[in-house]
Amino acid sequence: MRWWCVAAGMGAVCAAAACTPSPRGIQPVEATAAKMSAPLGRTQQQGRIIITRASIENEVEEVAPAIEQATRLAQVFEGYVENATTREEKSAYLRLRVPSSRLNEALDSLARVGKVTGRSLSQDDVTAQSIDLEARVASFRAARDKLRELLDRAASVADAVAAQGELARVQAELDSLEAQLKTLQSSVALSELTITLNRRIVLGPLGVIASGLAKVIGKLFVWR
Repeated sequence: MRWWCVAAGMGAVCAAAACTPSPRGIQPVEATAAKMSAPLGRTQQQGRIIITRASIENEVEEVAPAIEQATRLAQVFEGYVENATTREEKSAYLRLRVPSSRLNEALDSLARVGKVTGRSLSQDDVTAQSIDLEARVASFRAARDKLRELLDRAASVADAVAAQGELARVQAELDSLEAQLKTLQSSVALSELTITLNRRIVLGPLGVIASGLAKVIGKLFVWR
């Protein structure tokens, strides 16, 4: 018995993949996932899925103590420092992760680390992307489970080899989709908060004079 005949007899595979048996036994489930309209265990009406990001730029007296303060604040808000870059004690860039529910609170606290020179907040609605990923994951899991059953009942070496090859392909795609879904869910639960710390520039005597002259000259060209 050829592999496609065995697979064609398994109605559950076709139900999971919403397909008509093909010479390989199972139509690729990629076409099926797009047809599924709701994620597993949830509907669109149960709320939007939002990724929130924020950034803040502060002018500080000293960079190193400000880094320590920002790191402590991340821990206070049950978050952590994901990445940090410093430049000769003149500036630093930190990417924090904090629970989305505490993002605004954390942003307000970081504003007190120094003088705020810039601040932003953005939101991305990823509801449709999440629904699509959950649907595709459910579809590939169903196809994988049925392929395992077919492999266990393979009547010949050829059938087993064909089933094993298709199973490996489906499992690889499933692993990729699950990783994408996990990353998306992590981004929703933990917001990205970036803080840039710049050491305040202190002008010397000549710098003060030059700055004053620049302002005077500027007034000659622009009144307001």
